[in-house]
Amino acid sequence: MRILFVIDGLPGGGAEKVVLTLAAQFLRDGDRVSLISLRDVCEYPLPEGLDYQGGGRSLP
Repeated sequence: MRILFVIDGLPGGGAEKVVLTLAAQFLRDGDRVSLISLRDVCEYPLPEGLDYQGGGRSLP
């Protein structure tokens, strides 16, 4: 399955943590997961295998 999450940003907080926890579980289950952050703010480590784009550009 292909899953896309869209969030305002990842500055730290409950919603951000929940999105990353869900993304990590879907990745473990073998799904393709993408996350688009409208702002290029990321205070959390990203799960390995996550396709992340923040503020219109990709992070390594």
